[in-house]
Amino acid sequence: LCPERLLALEADASRPYGVSLGEPLATTPITACALDLIALACGGIDTAAAAALVRSPFLPDASSRWTARAAAELDWLRHGERRVDVATLVAGLRAHDASLAHRLASLAPPSKTRRSPRDWARAFSDWLGAAGWPGNATLASAQWQAREAWSSALAQFASLGSVTGMLSQAGALDA
Repeated sequence: LCPERLLALEADASRPYGVSLGEPLATTPITACALDLIALACGGIDTAAAAALVRSPFLPDASSRWTARAAAELDWLRHGERRVDVATLVAGLRAHDASLAHRLASLAPPSKTRRSPRDWARAFSDWLGAAGWPGNATLASAQWQAREAWSSALAQFASLGSVTGMLSQAGALDA
């Protein structure tokens, strides 16, 4: 049904049909990056997740800087880091990617006060945007669709205020 895809003339050509594999949104790379960035802002992530995060194509200038950023993992391993918070991530990136380190160091993490889901959704979106997510590369069709699904899921989360009431930072991240 798609000869241009078979001949590799146009790898991301649209298809005249739609198939859903039912992949969980949280496991798509673009959404996993967003969730890791939010978890990082909310207290930290394990070193392996941080290593994957700095290599992510969904950060600014990823195509030219991901290999330099990956060297931060070696620093974390040398220092025996098991969890990485924003300060540790910034310190690890300073020698390898000063521009991303400066960008993340200048961000204030979302406050830990209890808030409504609508306020958490706004805070998470603001944090992601300020961190440079989803990067500056053009998104492929599947990535764009996952980003749109993420935006829709965040909007649905924002509408849960009458059901959940005020949430802590950890509760909002879990939800």
